[in-house]
Amino acid sequence: MKWHDLMTRAAPTTDAGKADLQNARIQMDQTFTDAKAMLVEANTASDEAWQKNVKPALDSVLQRGQQLYEDTSARFS
Repeated sequence: MKWHDLMTRAAPTTDAGKADLQNARIQMDQTFTDAKAMLVEANTASDEAWQKNVKPALDSVLQRGQQLYEDTSARFS
């Protein structure tokens, strides 16, 4: 929700700003896609696979999304 609110509020006036915002939007879309894939994988993973592979990958995706949000928010708020 915070990401969508940011996209609504961010209205860069320069072409470069618009391009940067579009790039951030593409990156976040990929992050959402990656997180959804990890959640699907989590449903079928064994306990060992969850602890060893899926959870660390999901944590990484979530951290990447949080960092992208923070960076974009700082730039366009």
